Amino acid sequence: MPPCHGRAPWAGTGPSGLTSVPTISAIFFDNTNDPLLQSNERTLVDAAVTVGHTRSGVSATFAVRNLTDEVVVSDALPITNYGFIQRTFAPPRAFFFTVRAAFQ
Repeated sequence: MPPCHGRAPWAGTGPSGLTSVPTISAIFFDNTNDPLLQSNERTLVDAAVTVGHTRSGVSATFAVRNLTDEVVVSDALPITNYGFIQRTFAPPRAFFFTVRAAFQ
């Protein structure tokens, strides 16, 4: 599934594009706001370019999620019995290519 939801308004055969640039504040994964258990503030960039032909109903989309390939901590868990912190990371940069066809 491409990262940019919705469709870009296009007519004819010209290309169109969508971008998504959300800024997300720091998130703490515990109730004491321990800096070792947080995901820093970040800005992720998603982009998509669509080329299509309205008469034939065929379009092709190339999309990228996390364009800057930023490392994002999606969860952290202190495992105090063993003396370390387990972190889970969000997926790295991902590319998508989609072809759509409308049959009438």
